[in-house]
This record gives sequence, structure tokens and C-alpha cells, in this order.
Amino acid sequence: RWYDVVIPNAIDPQMFDYQPDAKQDYFLFMGRLNDDKGVAVAIDIAKRVGRKILIVGPGEPERFLAGNPHAEYLPPVGVEQRRKLMSEAAAFLCPTQYIEPFGNVALEAQISGTPVICTDWGGFSENVQHGFTGYRCRTMEQFVWAANNIDHIRPEVCREWVLNNYSMNRIRLMFEEYFQSVLDLGRGGWYEERPERNNLDWLQRSYPV
Repeated sequence: RWYDVVIPNAIDPQMFDYQPDAKQDYFLFMGRLNDDKGVAVAIDIAKRVGRKILIVGPGEPERFLAGNPHAEYLPPVGVEQRRKLMSEAAAFLCPTQYIEPFGNVALEAQISGTPVICTDWGGFSENVQHGFTGYRCRTMEQFVWAANNIDHIRPEVCREWVLNNYSMNRIRLMFEEYFQSVLDLGRGGWYEERPERNNLDWLQRSYPV
């Protein structure tokens, strides 16, 4: 049981654009066009607040787009266009209807300086800081409020949150500590000493202020 640990994915900032001055007025949904991903919910949120929403991903968009002229579909895009869309969006919508194990795309949006509006369960409860890097919601009323107030979230705070907690260097410390603890347990077990230790920072997080 002492060998089990959860270590999150690392995000490479060089793979994403950050241009806060290039923000546009659209919301963005990017992912599989499945009901459990909350595509219809995302479209409904945008409709209720009078915003355009771009729907990007594989699937059958027709049943989601019918009667929703504010929603525009794009098939899966290349790396460069993906970076552009993600960095220029006013908000990234992730109203996932199941327990998302991690939600890597939410971190990709935040490193791009784009706030996230998501459900309040699964991985999002860990990687989206409510009121600082986006809003986590449980009802349509909450989603609508979040969409209407998304301009209160600052792009630089979104980016700093990911840089400070999910960068390669940050996640590297977690892997190093974990593998060292496995080695220690295999040697002296629970009481194995490590006199050279000078910190215990592997679980430390940096929160927005």
C-alpha cells in the first residue's frame, strides 16, 4: 500500500501560446462530441449568455448544432490552430458529465491564459482554482453566472498557476521523491533514514493570491 501515489501530468509551456492581448469574444469547447463530455451543456451555456461558441473535435456535430446558430463547428485542427484557438478564447468550457480522471485540457487552457468553466468534480476539483483560474459549477444557474463573470479571471493568474504547479520541473520533483521512497522501502523499510534530505517539497503547491 505504501507504493501507491498519484502524480499529475506535466505541462510544457513551450507547446502553447500565451497572448492575453489577443483575446476574442468566443467560448471554446474542445474534445470528443459525446454526451458525457457535456457538449450540449456548453452550447446551452453560451446561448443563455449570448456568446459565440466554437465546438472543436471528432464526432457528429449535426445533432448539437441544430437550432443553435451561435455555435460553430470545426473538425479536429492542427497543432498551430489549436494553440491559437485556445489562447484567444474568452473562456474554455468543460462541463463534463462524468468523473473526469484528470482533465488535461483544462491545464492546457490555463497555461494559454484562458480561464476554465467546468463541473465541480473529478480532476477539475484539483486543477482549476475556483474564483482564480476559472469557475467550478454544479447547476446551470452557476454556469451562467460564471460565463457572465468570466472577465473577472486574469489570464496571468491562470498561466502562473500551471507554471508553478504542473511544469516539468515541478512534476520532476514528485517523481524523484516517489522513486527514492520506493528504494528506501526496499532497503530499510518504513524506518529507512535519509540524512541528506534538506526539504520535503514534493507535495507543496503554490496557490494564487
